[in-house]
Amino acid sequence: MITTEPLSAGLGVRVSGFTGNSTLDHGALREFNEILHQHDLVLCSIDGFTEEDQRRLAQSIGEITIRGSYDVDPLQPDTQYVSNTRGDGILGTGRLAFHHDHLFYERPLTALMLYAIEIPTSGSVTCFRSAADCYTALTPALRERVDAIELLHLYDYAKINAGLYKPFADPATASADAVFDYKPLAWRRPVSGETMLWLSPPEGFRGVEHDEGIAFFNDLCGYLDAHADEIGHLDHSWTPGDLVVWNNLTVAHARRPFDKSQPRTLRRTPIVGEVR
Repeated sequence: MITTEPLSAGLGVRVSGFTGNSTLDHGALREFNEILHQHDLVLCSIDGFTEEDQRRLAQSIGEITIRGSYDVDPLQPDTQYVSNTRGDGILGTGRLAFHHDHLFYERPLTALMLYAIEIPTSGSVTCFRSAADCYTALTPALRERVDAIELLHLYDYAKINAGLYKPFADPATASADAVFDYKPLAWRRPVSGETMLWLSPPEGFRGVEHDEGIAFFNDLCGYLDAHADEIGHLDHSWTPGDLVVWNNLTVAHARRPFDKSQPRTLRRTPIVGEVR
């Protein structure tokens, strides 16, 4: 039997009774999906959660979508690893600011799944924030400005892989591997009409001049940090066996620095599915 309990500070739930085993019936997968849709973030602890278990759960949510020029194991073409120990690991070290994955594509990821395999003893924390609460926490004046701005999101795979990437890249000078798109800073959820703040680091702006946009974006991040107690959030300290699945469109995530001399590997599954 699957049971839930709220996580701290008003974002997501912890699930018990979900084993993830590949013998799970469709009813259990459907129930997991409904919990995810209702709460936007699900955390559970599962020992021995295999690649096949993760693939099956992900496929019940949407289409597994590996994008970009990453090395992948031909025997596991729909599996990625956020890792500082694997040769095919991505994003292995360093701090990551709050963001939503793949806003630079026309269709951003709708969900993400991470399973912890090896974690530094010094701790490893991923932070999550409700994008709806981020918008709600704004003053009326800030909302008015936010509603009028679009952000340019750009990712140049070739230049990043070659170590040549610089902030505020121009699409006109990007390589053929670059992908980019303008997205509204304030995005509205189709069914509920609820407004989300898509606050990912931008490459450019519409609705405001570039320098003013940079200053406004930085001020906006500072404002949200100062009002963090008003925002549903989760600061999750990983342990091996943790599985976190979240709605990428409605929940922003960030990574705090950690001891990069210690191994850290999480199995990552990116998902594109129905936008609800």
